[in-house]
Amino acid sequence: MVVAEVRFESPLPPDAVFGAMYPGFQADYPQLLRLPVTEIPAVLRDKDPQFEFQPHYQLQAPNYVIQIGPKVFSILRQGEYPGWSDFGSTVKAAVARFLRMDVAKTVLRASIRYTNFFSFDIFGKLNARFSVADQSFNSSETMVRTVLDVGGYQQILIITNTAVYNEPRNGGMKPSAGSVIDIDTLLVTPQKDLTREYPVLLDKMHEAEKKLFFALLKTDFVATLHPEY
Repeated sequence: MVVAEVRFESPLPPDAVFGAMYPGFQADYPQLLRLPVTEIPAVLRDKDPQFEFQPHYQLQAPNYVIQIGPKVFSILRQGEYPGWSDFGSTVKAAVARFLRMDVAKTVLRASIRYTNFFSFDIFGKLNARFSVADQSFNSSETMVRTVLDVGGYQQILIITNTAVYNEPRNGGMKPSAGSVIDIDTLLVTPQKDLTREYPVLLDKMHEAEKKLFFALLKTDFVATLHPEY
């Protein structure tokens, strides 16, 4: 799964943000879905930090989904990942349209997040060591989370071998157990003119994510993935 996100502050009342943005995306993303968070009374949502950057609505197209909340705009890919050329150009066009609407007074953070699923325990394939009391450990239930600061970007890295992925199969969804490498690359100090700079910054965040992902994996395992650089 891959999702690009922009967090922002708006001069509009929270309930007016979606209404201001919806006409600009309705034609290309015609299917509207109201998310469960909107069922929670606003007085409770506003007091709970976990809801601050949650999307309230989805606008769906055949291959992409746009998510909108009072302080968040994001776009994610549905189905098989098409490669950076397709995904990157779609994100750049959607974010440029969003920024031209003047809904965002201040951009707080931009990010791109890749969640990579493997149908086996990934820890044996990693170019990394984990130990306790100088002893390497091998556990069937392991999760590692850390925050890295590389090249001006913060990267939240999560690795776990207890992931469950709902895999499309025979017209339905079948859960499969495995591992996940999750990399969330953040630009936490966006430039003032993000409208002009965003396409370049998005490419740089993507490159930072790709560099970390392949650095984490052993060389012989990377060869089996047939990567395209």
